[in-house]
Amino acid sequence: MCSDKDGNLWIALRGGWGVVCHDSKTGERIAKIELPVEAMTSCSFYNNSGLFITNASLDLDAKGHELQRLAGGLFDAETSSSAQLAASFA
Repeated sequence: MCSDKDGNLWIALRGGWGVVCHDSKTGERIAKIELPVEAMTSCSFYNNSGLFITNASLDLDAKGHELQRLAGGLFDAETSSSAQLAASFA
């Protein structure tokens, strides 16, 4: 999971074929990025509106690997949101 500058929560769905964004105030789903693989593992913003998304291929059998050839890779999605600035520690 990660948060955008508005505090909305972006969640990588394990078994959900993508990443969803939920409004931090209402809990309502406000976006979904659908992907051609089933098991998302993490997501993280970079360069403001870019979102890196990782996924797993560990539990796939031979047929699963055939159907989800991109499983285990890294996806790069553009969002309409911006990254939340990280706190600086010294």
